[in-house]
Amino acid sequence: MLNAPTLEQLQALKLAAMAAAWTEQQHQADMTALAFDERFGLLVEAEWLARENKRLARALQEAKLNSRRRASKPSTIPRAASSTKPSSGSSPPAAGSRNTKGSSSAG
Repeated sequence: MLNAPTLEQLQALKLAAMAAAWTEQQHQADMTALAFDERFGLLVEAEWLARENKRLARALQEAKLNSRRRASKPSTIPRAASSTKPSSGSSPPAAGSRNTKGSSSAG
């Protein structure tokens, strides 16, 4: 069996971790004692673990970026405006000031 074409095909299928694990298995004498199903299971597990680790690393990186954005981004509401309340001594707005566009004060 030719190993080079198989490795190329695994790479083309984007199974890089499986290709690396298969290459590593070929260098370990005790791996040849395992049955095909056991070795194949180890190869699949290596690929699955590599993909899961990449997914978790991406999620962690995204979480760090989002927390940095929140920490460095100033609040859109100025603190002075958000904490001001009308004082008890202030007068109510004028009667005509509540009109919106398109509404009339005529009755």
